[in-house]
Amino acid sequence: MGFAAEDQLLIQCSRVEMNEEAIGIASNLLRRELDWDYILEASILHGIAPLFYHGLAQLACTLDIETVVPLAAREALQLLYYNNLERNRRLYRVIGEIFKAFQQADIKAMGLKDLPLARTVFPDIGLRPIGDIDLLIHKEDYARVEKCMASLGFTPWPSPDCPHILKYAWGLHFHRPTDNVWVDMQWGVLQLEWDVYGEGNFDFEIDRMWRGAQVMTIDDYEVLAPRPEDMLFHLCLHLEGHRYTELILFCDIAELIRYYGNSLDWNYLITIAKKYRVEASLYYTLSITERLFDCSLPVFLLQELEPGYFKANLFGPLFGNLTTLHVTLDDIYRMAAPPAEVMTKFETTVRRQTAYAMRWYEELDRFATALNHLGTDLIIFKGDSPQMVFPSQVLPPFPEIRLLFLEQDRSRLYQVFSACGFEREQGSNVESYNKCRVFESRDPATGSAPLTLKIQAQVINGLDSLFRLNTKQEAKKSLALKVLTGSLLRSKSDPFIETQLYLVALNPEEMVIYLAACSGQHQHERLFGLCSLLEFFRSYRGPINWQKVADTAEQYGLRPQVYAGLLMANMLLIQPVSLNDLARLNCSDNPPRMLQWARYGPAEMERYTSFKGLFFCALTFLSLKGLGRKLKYLGTKKVFLIGMHHVQHLSTELFLNALRGKKRYTARDFAYWTEPEPVTETNYGTRRL
Repeated sequence: MGFAAEDQLLIQCSRVEMNEEAIGIASNLLRRELDWDYILEASILHGIAPLFYHGLAQLACTLDIETVVPLAAREALQLLYYNNLERNRRLYRVIGEIFKAFQQADIKAMGLKDLPLARTVFPDIGLRPIGDIDLLIHKEDYARVEKCMASLGFTPWPSPDCPHILKYAWGLHFHRPTDNVWVDMQWGVLQLEWDVYGEGNFDFEIDRMWRGAQVMTIDDYEVLAPRPEDMLFHLCLHLEGHRYTELILFCDIAELIRYYGNSLDWNYLITIAKKYRVEASLYYTLSITERLFDCSLPVFLLQELEPGYFKANLFGPLFGNLTTLHVTLDDIYRMAAPPAEVMTKFETTVRRQTAYAMRWYEELDRFATALNHLGTDLIIFKGDSPQMVFPSQVLPPFPEIRLLFLEQDRSRLYQVFSACGFEREQGSNVESYNKCRVFESRDPATGSAPLTLKIQAQVINGLDSLFRLNTKQEAKKSLALKVLTGSLLRSKSDPFIETQLYLVALNPEEMVIYLAACSGQHQHERLFGLCSLLEFFRSYRGPINWQKVADTAEQYGLRPQVYAGLLMANMLLIQPVSLNDLARLNCSDNPPRMLQWARYGPAEMERYTSFKGLFFCALTFLSLKGLGRKLKYLGTKKVFLIGMHHVQHLSTELFLNALRGKKRYTARDFAYWTEPEPVTETNYGTRRL
C-alpha cells in the first residue's frame, strides 16, 4: 500500500521501456476498478499523457487492453499522443528557423531541457510534450537576439518595455502570436536568489555549461546542447525549483539516466554538486526518481551526496516571492505609469527584500551547519510562503521559520547560539535569543545606508506549542487591500527588518506525527512535502513507539492525516513502516492520490488581469507624498488613458461572464501542449492501444 492505484499505474507506465517488474505491476493494477477520469486528468496535468499511452501499448503482449482500458480513455490518450506529435514536429521546424537565423547573425545558443531530451533519450518526439522552447544565450548578445527574433515575428512578453526584468532576471519570454509559439530566452539556468552582484549563496557558473556544450544535429540544422552530466544537474535543480509538482520532470531524469547509463561521469556530478553546495537538491531528486522509476544509480553516488539537511525547505519561504516582486515592478511600470520617484521607491523595496533574503538564508544555513558539525543529525526547517507579494513594507517580509529538532539535542543548541553570535534575552518569560546583523549591499538600488537584519529566536517545546504558531495564509486579494489601507498611514521606508525563528524541540513520536500530518493533509506539492518525512527516517535511527504515535495522533485529531502521510512515505522508503505499525492507526481510508495537483492547471486560465492594473494605479497614487503630487498624477493624460483602459477591459470581462456564466476549465482545456485541430488516424497510420 502507498499511492493510489491510479497514481501507481501512471508511474509504472510512464516509461520509454517498461521492464518485466513494471509490466507485472501495471498488469495487476489494470485488473482493478480504476477512476479513468482521474487518470486522464492527472496524465495531462503532469505532462505524461503521451508517454503513458506509449507505456500502455507495451502491455498488449500480456493483456487484452481493450477489455481493461475503457474505449473513451483509449481514444483520448491516442488523440493526446498524436496531437502532441504534430505539435512537436511543428516546434522543431520553428527551432530550425531560430537556429538558422542565429547562425546567420553569429549568435550562439544552446537548447535546454526538453528540446534536446525529446530528440535523444525519448525515441519518439511525440512522447515528450514541449511547453515553451528553452534556449540559453549570452547576456551580451540580447540586443542582437531581440532583433533576430523580431525578424521571425517574435516579440518579448509581456512587453518589449521591461527594464527591471532585463536588469535583474536571467531570462525573458518571447511569443509569436501567429502560431502561438513561446520561447524562453535565458542567460542563466536558475533564478533563485535574483543575485546580480555576486552576493548570493549559490553561484552556478553558467560558463561551465558553455565549455562542455556538444553539437547536436536535428533534421537539417545543428544546435548546441549541454553535456549529459550538466543536463542532469540542471534537470535536478529545475525539478526542485518546481517543487516536484510535474511527474514528467522525474521522467526526464529517469530516462536520461537509462539512456546514458554507465557513460555518465558521476564523479563530475558529485564535484559540481559539492562546489555549488546543492548536494541536498541532487540527493532528493535522484533518490526519489530511483524509487519511483526503478532507474539504477551507483551506490556511492547517494552516499557522497548525503546532505546535512534538506535545504529546499528554506527556498520557498525566503526566495519564493522574488520572481513575483520583480515581475511586478515592470507590471507597475507599464500598467500604472508611476512617476520616477515612486518607481525608484518600489525598486528599492524589492531589491532590499532580495538582499535580506540572501542574508537570512546565510544565517539559517550557518546555524544548521553548526548543529550538524556538533553531531545533530536531524534538522528540519518549515516555513510558509512569503506574503510580501507586492513592493510594500506594509506586508511582512518573511514568514515565521520553524526549525524542528529532537529534544535529545537541546544541549547542542545552546552551543550553536553562542557560536553564531546570538545573545540570550534577559528578563523574558520565554527562552528567547536575539541577533542583529548590519550589512551593506553592493546593489546600488538598495540605497547607501547599511541594512539591518534583526533576528529573534525562541525555543519552544512539544506539539502544543508548535500548533499554536500562526501559519494562516491570507488570500492575495486580502493582501492587496492591506497594502492599500497601510499605504494611507505609512510613508517612511525602514532600513531594517525583523525575522522570527522558532526552534521546536520534539520527541521522535511527535516529529513523526507532525511531519506525516503535514504530508497527509495537503493536496498541493505532496511529493515535495514528503521530503521532510523522508529526512526524518533517513537521519533518525532510534526506536519509535508506534502505539504512542497512534494515541497522540488520535488526541490531536490527526489520525487520518498521519496515516495518509506514512502510506505515501512507504512508497519511497527503503525500509518502510511495517503494516502492523500502520495498523495501530486503525484507518481504512483509501490510499491518497499523489498526482491530483500539478504546478500548472486550469486555475491559471481564470483571472481578471484588469483588476491588477487598477490596483497598481491605486498603489502608485497612495505612494505619492502630498496632495499636490497625487492630483498631478491623476491629471496626467497618460494615467487617465491607462485607467480608462483598465476600467473598460474589466467591465467587459465582468459583463461577458455574467452573460454567459463563468467558464469552468478542466484539465483537458489546459492541455497546452496539443494542437487545437483534430488529428485523424489516416495522417499517422493505425497505432492503437
